[in-house]
Amino acid sequence: MTSDGQSPSTSSGWFLRNFHQNFLNTAQSIARDEGLNAIREGQRLTSATSAHSSGRRVTSSDSEPVVAIEIESEGDSLTRSMLGATTTRHRPASIGSTSSTNSTQDDGSLHNASSEEHLTPDRGSSAFFHSLLNRLGLLIHESEIQEVAAVILMNVVPLAVLVFCKVLIANFVALFTIFMASGCFNMANLAFMACSRGRKYLHLAQATFFVQLFIATQCFIYGPDDAILPMIFILSTPTVPTFFSTLHGVLITDFSVRLVTVQLKVFVACIPPAILSNKRRLRRIYQWMEYTSQLYRYLLPIQRWYLYLNDKQSSSLAVYYFDVVLVVLYIIYKILIFRMPLTRWLHSTRYICRLTSIGSVPSLAELATYPQCTICFSEVTGPLKLPCGHVFCEQCIGTWLDNENTCPNCRAVITLEDNAWKNGDTSYLPQFC
Repeated sequence: MTSDGQSPSTSSGWFLRNFHQNFLNTAQSIARDEGLNAIREGQRLTSATSAHSSGRRVTSSDSEPVVAIEIESEGDSLTRSMLGATTTRHRPASIGSTSSTNSTQDDGSLHNASSEEHLTPDRGSSAFFHSLLNRLGLLIHESEIQEVAAVILMNVVPLAVLVFCKVLIANFVALFTIFMASGCFNMANLAFMACSRGRKYLHLAQATFFVQLFIATQCFIYGPDDAILPMIFILSTPTVPTFFSTLHGVLITDFSVRLVTVQLKVFVACIPPAILSNKRRLRRIYQWMEYTSQLYRYLLPIQRWYLYLNDKQSSSLAVYYFDVVLVVLYIIYKILIFRMPLTRWLHSTRYICRLTSIGSVPSLAELATYPQCTICFSEVTGPLKLPCGHVFCEQCIGTWLDNENTCPNCRAVITLEDNAWKNGDTSYLPQFC
């Protein structure tokens, strides 16, 4: 109940009706005022035109000035126009003033035309809407509107701030771990990608540092079991999972697997060239590791979302059957989407140890035609001739075809392979479901 004995719903309904009635009254008054202003403007222009015509003097045969037309006063004509009877009294002019009258009538007609050009519909409509906006602004600044705004500011804003602080404090650890996981993964991935541009082992050490920092922080906050075991499909859920706890667990596990993927790529990059000298094979290993990580991360969230959707503690039979339907739909969705990552992983696994031939060894005559590699601009080492006939270094053309599918010179299609993730990059897209 409010201070005047009315309930909140009654007060709000009264305010809405009052606001609606005030708006209609304001619009009607604006329309009425604009109509009156248009009538006054038209009458003023008519009076000015008539006064211009009546101001002329005609000359009779005895050269005596005679006033030809007498016009009513502006106030009388305005009164008559408001009453719907705009009449003008005329006195007959002298017969000898015919030629002069014709000339002055031409001047009056020109003046009327120029006056009608200024009174255009666009100008009147813009003035009407401008006045309407001004009246609406005045209506908004009324005391009732200000009181409602003050009530909203006093009741809603403080509560929203308190709820935000409560949620922030209650979920501070979860938000901190998510932001830390995102930052550590970003820094580790950037450091690993920079190792191919020089100072290799320094960048690999930086990537390892960020990976270990995240794992150590997770073990310190949640313990080794909750930090490591979820990555191998082992969950400890003593309480019923909520939506936000499920989403947090999915994101943290996804970041953990991606950071472990970066760490495994660091180990592969540290393999000495004596063991793994073929750069094409190394890049295919990077691609296979990334596709394996994506396939694994695709399967990880299934267990958590199944536990959330299948609420076994519900006592309602309708809720139980509804949860079963949700679980079935989720499983169908995962099965339909599973084909894409599985196909890419199988394709990458098939080509990881089998390097397709992209050319042949050129003869001495062909090598004399191409003594310099057009990719590295050095003497050809380990020459390889493409089907189009151009000769390049085997290492150079292998690196080129890991990113492109055409010849660097003639753009002829050489091979059609999947070149994604061969540079060692790791996907930034999290697996939510």
